Amino acid sequence: MKKRPFLMVLLVILTVYTGGQVLIGVTDNPLFEALALAFQSAVTVLGIVVIIYQMKRGNDTNEFKFFIQLTKDLINDPGRMKIFEQLQDQYGKSGKGKPMNSTEIMRYLTFFESVYIALRNRIVSMEVIDETLAYYFFLAVHNEQVQKLNLVKHAKYYKEIYLLHAEWCAYRRKRGKEIMGEKNSLEIKCPDYGSLVRRN
Repeated sequence: MKKRPFLMVLLVILTVYTGGQVLIGVTDNPLFEALALAFQSAVTVLGIVVIIYQMKRGNDTNEFKFFIQLTKDLINDPGRMKIFEQLQDQYGKSGKGKPMNSTEIMRYLTFFESVYIALRNRIVSMEVIDETLAYYFFLAVHNEQVQKLNLVKHAKYYKEIYLLHAEWCAYRRKRGKEIMGEKNSLEIKCPDYGSLVRRN
């Protein structure tokens, strides 16, 4: 009987996510598409929270398995990979490149909000995520378009990204590791950086 609430939560998550996918496929209305993508992003974070809760309850903190699944969620998502390809194409070029979609950027960043939640709850360690995800993260957060459209423009809505950024930068600096795109760091670009990375 105790498993019933958990199964109900998973059913709700699956229903909302599937509905979002269908809505994106059948409508040309940008508003509906943006709302569907926003719902999917929220569902992604909720799904991670549910997984963390279940892992803690069952004392099953298999970091490796969790991290593999988390990474698959990034790589197997066509929308996120589309943004990743655009970010790669723009890196190191003087121009800003092809315009990116703010809502699609939000979905890409939502993945890293999930990473931060897992890190904060000690499901994964910074050492593990650094080796595999640093490139994906810094490529995005130090991109001028991403900052202008999302991270700086709507900074207060991305507190988890800022907290993750501060922690990750400190980790890499302590170990003498390069921080990709540091000349465009959020520390420089966002006037509210100090208050955003301050934990309440």
